[in-house]
Amino acid sequence: MQKFRRVSLSIGVVMIAVFLAACGKQSSQKAQNKSITLMQTSDLTSLDNTNQAMMPEFNTLTNISEGLYRLNSKDQPVPAMATKIVKPTDNGKKYIFHIRSNAKWSNGDPVKAEDFEYSWKRSLNPANNPVYTYVFSGIKNADAIINHKKSYKTLGIKATGNKTLEITLGHPMAYFNKLVAMPVFMPQDKSFVQKVGVKKYGTNASHTVSNGAFKITQWTGTNDSYRLVKNPYYWDKQAVKLDQINYKTVKDSNTAHNLFEDGKLDDATISGVTAKSLQSRCRRIRT
Repeated sequence: MQKFRRVSLSIGVVMIAVFLAACGKQSSQKAQNKSITLMQTSDLTSLDNTNQAMMPEFNTLTNISEGLYRLNSKDQPVPAMATKIVKPTDNGKKYIFHIRSNAKWSNGDPVKAEDFEYSWKRSLNPANNPVYTYVFSGIKNADAIINHKKSYKTLGIKATGNKTLEITLGHPMAYFNKLVAMPVFMPQDKSFVQKVGVKKYGTNASHTVSNGAFKITQWTGTNDSYRLVKNPYYWDKQAVKLDQINYKTVKDSNTAHNLFEDGKLDDATISGVTAKSLQSRCRRIRT
């Protein structure tokens, strides 16, 4: 599999993605290399999707976890843990999902409907210091829960069987299908979280379990590099082309650029003076 190497230039709030080939440099990686090394701009702090808030967490969770739907290359929702795209009933307010029979966590546990109910309600439980409570607005009782007028236990989500999940909205939401692809709406292995403890869950690799294409390894909770490897229990593992993803935390723009140039990063986010210099170099080559 060919590796694609990319540098992102950040000047102010503008993000400009430029393939280095456009600057006259081609990747020399061998096609059979099935790993890629990516950059994080800050340290990974938590993989508890009920209270994470930064890009390193989002980037990692997207690769190790799946919700009911995921977004395809055209940014459209397709079935993930759900067996199909569900058409709502009750005037667009009720969804009945069926979870894949072969969906498993990376420890071999089956993915259950209750894992979604448990995760979503944890995301609104004040005791868990939730971050993204507002994204639940529109789901039945969510606004009242956020405003401390109802218990998080009344959220409009309920497992009605091991593999059947019922979600009720307060009103129809045209964007609901894309919304549930966000990391905050991903499930949590209830039995595993309760076993390791809610305060320890997601704090390092051994206290994290995943239901997506990869699982995390070599993360102690404080180190600045870690690895994702293929999840052998992933339901669609035959579609996964990479064997591993290596992440490095690189906080300095110039260091990121040098690592990229040396072939030690396949993706780099460049800002400030380094970005301006690289932009100028690309323009000179094009002219």
